[in-house]
Amino acid sequence: MSIIQVSLEEKIERLEAIEEIRKLIANYCHGVDKKEYDLFLNIWHKEAVFDVPHIRVGSGIEEITDMLETIKSNSKESYHHISNSVIEVNGNTASGIHDVLFGRLLANDEYSLLSGTYRDEYVEENGRWYVKKRAFTPHPIKSPIFD
Repeated sequence: MSIIQVSLEEKIERLEAIEEIRKLIANYCHGVDKKEYDLFLNIWHKEAVFDVPHIRVGSGIEEITDMLETIKSNSKESYHHISNSVIEVNGNTASGIHDVLFGRLLANDEYSLLSGTYRDEYVEENGRWYVKKRAFTPHPIKSPIFD
């Protein structure tokens, strides 16, 4: 059995990558929830794929921008709460899995509560991390709060 030695510098680089990726995840939420749409759009790689089953699959910034317009027209307010994040870094690529609880006030003034999991892929280019792919899997949930 061989033991792989990882230098302190490599460990620090890995932790810095994880922190930069956590910022991408937070900026996704803040961008949509606080209506800071440039912040939301800035997380995506130019060839990113955004897969949201109840909306559609968008490829590239232009289609993701179109998806954002759909999200904006469907919701007056939204609140993302991300938890249980696991991020694995492998050089200049990484993957992540994150659970989300998502409340929103719909355009028709009804409240909606969704739960699900994001499965992400990330890439680093020119010293900066981006979301390369985000796929949402909804979980069935019914809340008596909104009945």
